Amino acid sequence: MSLNLHGANSDGQSIKNLPSGSSDTVNATIANRLPGIAAMIRGEKIDVFGVQEARELTGTANWITALDEELDEFSRAGEAKITTLNTSEGNCIYYRTSKYRLVDENACGTFWLVEGAPTSVTTNDNYKVDGCANDRICSWALLECIATGECFLFMNTHLDTAGDAVTNQQATVIVNEIADILSAWNMTSDCPVILVGDMNSESTTNTYKTLTSQLTDSCVKVNSPYENYNTGYGYNYVDPNNPSYRIDGHRIDYILVSDAATVIAYDMIHAATNLCPYKAGNGDGYITDHNAVIAQIAIGDGE
Repeated sequence: MSLNLHGANSDGQSIKNLPSGSSDTVNATIANRLPGIAAMIRGEKIDVFGVQEARELTGTANWITALDEELDEFSRAGEAKITTLNTSEGNCIYYRTSKYRLVDENACGTFWLVEGAPTSVTTNDNYKVDGCANDRICSWALLECIATGECFLFMNTHLDTAGDAVTNQQATVIVNEIADILSAWNMTSDCPVILVGDMNSESTTNTYKTLTSQLTDSCVKVNSPYENYNTGYGYNYVDPNNPSYRIDGHRIDYILVSDAATVIAYDMIHAATNLCPYKAGNGDGYITDHNAVIAQIAIGDGE
């Protein structure tokens, strides 16, 4: 699963596309939305997932701490990065400890999405592509299935909002890094790779073409009906009598896989609409401002 959490912690967040003449807001505090997010992860039986905007918010609630405490059946890989604005965004990876473990305690990391930058992220470093609105990172973990011994590389990222020229450079760093990670850990090219994230790029962009030069879009691979659905961003009202959610091609959240991974099924959860089946604490849905995307993927002889 890939899930942008909407890293803010606010009492009110405007709802888009309400019927003419009406207005409303979402209680977007972490405390209110966390129960619905946890219910979705458990209800959908998610085993490995990546989150974006898992922010450590100075002086307020902390997404990373909240997730770590709530999801005690999972372990986390991936660091939070400190930005020049004194906020942070962890592109963290969570994996169910009853089913998966790191290949080695050091088999995980986080790198900057800038060619030539250090391959590890440390507090108060800042590296970004020219024209980039924010410094960006990608986290990775080499995971082993406890039952079968099969290994795979799981990666999670959040590309910038400054446009295709910037995000394409960031995508190039990621696809180049895949081979370097596999080589460093003596994994062959047959090792399955899964990349998830908010790419801030639609399927018509050069960024998407760069990513899919090495990986395959799991949504497309199984001919999912969600190929043209909007995944984010914004809290959106959906008419219950017409539940199709903005079929406008604005799909920016992805699960991409290498040829060694077999996609069995793909789904989208209305996490950003009033149709969300997993309600926030006050019961109004809207557990985050992106729809969650989920893929069932077989690794080797297992799942």
